[in-house]
Amino acid sequence: MSYVVEKNGATSHVKLERVVPDGPFGKVAVNVVSVLRYAAAAQNPGKDPVATYVVMPFNVPGAESANPADRDLRARVLDACKLTDFNSAR
Repeated sequence: MSYVVEKNGATSHVKLERVVPDGPFGKVAVNVVSVLRYAAAAQNPGKDPVATYVVMPFNVPGAESANPADRDLRARVLDACKLTDFNSAR
């Protein structure tokens, strides 16, 4: 999910970038990100809009799993969701 945090803390330009593996969670992720609200960080006293993205691991094993297969699956899925070409200055 990529989006912009506006100066009032609301999210805009919400975009589903990819779903890995395919599944029904894209709509849920869009709905979640659309209602997020943020406070300005100390590094952003002017409250400038900030482009960012988040990975929501709905359908992968939890990070606390001690099972090596679970940990490997989680790492592969999260790796596939990285937006390596993401430009925060969009």
